[in-house]
Amino acid sequence: MRKIMAEKRKTAVELINSHSEQELPSTLLVVLAEKVIEREKINLSTLSIMLVNDEYLRKLHRQFLRDDSFTDVMTFEWDDDGRESEIYISLERAKINAREYNVPMEEELARLIIHGLLHLKGLDDNTAEQREKMHQRENKLLDLFWEKI
Repeated sequence: MRKIMAEKRKTAVELINSHSEQELPSTLLVVLAEKVIEREKINLSTLSIMLVNDEYLRKLHRQFLRDDSFTDVMTFEWDDDGRESEIYISLERAKINAREYNVPMEEELARLIIHGLLHLKGLDDNTAEQREKMHQRENKLLDLFWEKI
């Protein structure tokens, strides 16, 4: 009997920092994304994580969601099956959030990446109940992976 093993396909994850003066643990953030994708069984072939400024993300927010407010994270699925996706994160919002929640900037970026990935998995945060459920899942995944990377 001949056994054929299918090779497990790994998601190609890239992190693009448009603020080159900001030193970030890019490798750790990519590894975190890979671990969450695997754990949550998110079906992606490629994921780009784009670190941008407030105004750029606000422009996207206005263009795609018709909302002129600032936001910290947005996700986009570029093909019909969502396998090619992008997460946009505002570095300025991440800094503000980190100060507000008294956590390191890197940890807040990790949380925002997880948040974006949960959106790509199909979770929403439109209601208080959905936000609480998503926040609990973020905390669990952050606790599971962040300190261990």
